[in-house]
Amino acid sequence: MHTILIIEDDPSIRTNLVDLVDVHGYAAIAAGDGMDGLEKARHHHPDLILCDVMMPRLDGLQVLDAVRADEALAGTPFIFLTAKADAQDLREGMSQGADDYLTKPFQAAELFAAIDGRLERFNQIEEKQKRRMAELHRSVSQIIPHELRTPLVTIEGFTSLVLDEQETLSGDQIEDMLEEVLSATERLKRLVERNASFAQVTTEVAKGGLPNQTIEAGALIPAEAQERAVEHARTDDLVVSAHASTIQMRESLFSCLVNEVADNAFKFSEPGTPVHVSGTRTEDGYTLTVTDEGYGMSPRQIQEIDAYRQFDRDYNEQQGAGLGLALCQEICAAVGGTLDVQSSRGRGTSVHIAIPVTALVSSAQPATPPAANGNRG
Repeated sequence: MHTILIIEDDPSIRTNLVDLVDVHGYAAIAAGDGMDGLEKARHHHPDLILCDVMMPRLDGLQVLDAVRADEALAGTPFIFLTAKADAQDLREGMSQGADDYLTKPFQAAELFAAIDGRLERFNQIEEKQKRRMAELHRSVSQIIPHELRTPLVTIEGFTSLVLDEQETLSGDQIEDMLEEVLSATERLKRLVERNASFAQVTTEVAKGGLPNQTIEAGALIPAEAQERAVEHARTDDLVVSAHASTIQMRESLFSCLVNEVADNAFKFSEPGTPVHVSGTRTEDGYTLTVTDEGYGMSPRQIQEIDAYRQFDRDYNEQQGAGLGLALCQEICAAVGGTLDVQSSRGRGTSVHIAIPVTALVSSAQPATPPAANGNRG
């Protein structure tokens, strides 16, 4: 049974609402003012709150602010009851996170249409979240152990071999094995760094942090893209061009954006096919675009991009924990940017990351990437 908290300072209205809610099959909790209502909300954790706007001690807007600021109550559906038809008053409430409002006097049918609708919507969101968490748990339990075990097996195997057979191995053989150990160590380090970056960004976004610094985007793009091309032994496939533009953004975050989308482009396309990386100054801001001619993604997969989520892993063996685009989404949210993925199966993928104009400091002429970055034509 759903519990409805009714916060209303008029005794007769409050009593009528309690009776209506009870008859409709919900459990009712009543409060006579905003302060009492907030205390009962924190104690009972209702499934929905009906709240008058004009009340003593705490008005409805103050109650809403407190509810949305409380981690345990923040997602609770909240419906205003107001005798004021003032548009500005209603707009203020909705802008602060109210889900709906009813203007007094209202009919019972209106009341329960609003309640039932909001509870149904809340249930749908909750079920979707449960499915997402179940999928996340499954993905983490499968991907992370595999991604940790693979390089560790390489490190352990070659280290043991060198120690046990060093007297019979040539210098070249030992060098080759140590290079394999180093490569596995770098893979393991990258996994740890990606997980740490994801945790740091999501935590700091929640806290409203992420201080900025002034960086030159046009210089960072070729350098970071070149690193990924070298890592994948595909420097001849890299086509890079970046307009110079000074922006306000933490350098590590912008570098992460370039690294992740370029890494995906190389990872999910065949050697010998081009990977285009570009940075463009626009009227709306600065846009990073990375395009490949690889496997591509379906519309559903694009919608389901999330942390620790890899698609077609059973068919396409791939390194990584599925954090790349999810991390980019978090960074874009932190700076007010957007991430747009355009793709089709078998025809490649194009990722567009737009940094808003408010993040730009000054404009400059297009920068010509250095010849050493592996450009074509």
